[in-house]
Amino acid sequence: MEDKLRQVVAELFETDLNTVTESFLLSTRRMQGSLARAKLDAAIRNRLGVKSRAVYSAKTYGELKGAVLGVSSSSDESDSVISAISSSDSTATMVENSMGGMPALTCGIDVEMVENLPEVDDYWQDSFYTNSFSSVEIAYCLLQENPRMHFAARWCAKEALKKCDPSYLSEEMKNLEVLSHNGNPPIFRHYQNGTPTPIPFAVSLSHTPVMAVAMTIKQVN
Repeated sequence: MEDKLRQVVAELFETDLNTVTESFLLSTRRMQGSLARAKLDAAIRNRLGVKSRAVYSAKTYGELKGAVLGVSSSSDESDSVISAISSSDSTATMVENSMGGMPALTCGIDVEMVENLPEVDDYWQDSFYTNSFSSVEIAYCLLQENPRMHFAARWCAKEALKKCDPSYLSEEMKNLEVLSHNGNPPIFRHYQNGTPTPIPFAVSLSHTPVMAVAMTIKQVN
């Protein structure tokens, strides 16, 4: 198992296997942002069959090994997700309109470079995409001229949702769905036990072949 884990890390960092020691740093620019960590998460799930939220917070290979292989104790999973999201370039904020007693709003924003989304031969089989997007989203994006651009926008929307409402922080990305239909504004759906239910947040997507951005807004009672 450890050999497989070291191999995964070496491949993602494009480095020699012998350099992946206990002190090997994961908290480098290559691993900045939740999307990069999601690639690591997908590779570990696919190759080792192990799921661990510590993938999103481990600073060294030693910490990662301890959490994934159970060699040592790891930090709380919820804290791991929060830490990963807090370290990204995206922002979340709450604003209150003091004029006329308008309700407070929470707002989540996320930006991602399209080139950071993996380019693969089969999006239906790649573990990053199957872990991050619903079958409906994959089908929609593959019908577009530039699939990765649309995947990137949906990734941003899900990240913005998690920043807007912490109750979704530990939710699997594939269980959060951005639905676009018949030219109508996009909406969120949440899958629980295979059944989708609407998420009553406003979401706006924008993208170019280079960059994608999304904003999510929720009214606070």
